[in-house]
Amino acid sequence: MALNILEQTQILRGVVKPEEITFSELTAGVARRHALYFRNTVKTVDEDDRLAVSALIKKRNACARIVQCEREVLQNIAVVLVAVVANTANMTDIENYEFADWENMCENAISDTIDIVAGISIAESQAYAAV
Repeated sequence: MALNILEQTQILRGVVKPEEITFSELTAGVARRHALYFRNTVKTVDEDDRLAVSALIKKRNACARIVQCEREVLQNIAVVLVAVVANTANMTDIENYEFADWENMCENAISDTIDIVAGISIAESQAYAAV
């Protein structure tokens, strides 16, 4: 069921990709959309909730870098996103994906992916989600 290292690399190198755009372009677009959504729906956190405040600061900074199209961050998002979906996807299915399937795969994993890239711990993420 899981993607092996070779299959993950094939996705990152574009050997297996959506027909319309590259995987990097897809992940960058999904990440920007998510970052803008986060920016417009940011929660107000209690200043005493150190974990939630930390998550908010880290996510806000990561989202700003995504919106500014910082290449390093967008590359990291593509790499981490493949790793995030690797445990739940299989190559046979992915090779037959239509564009909407690729987009859904990215959408379903983008929040966790951005948290990982931003360095947000599970405890911080849970504290922010509880707000």
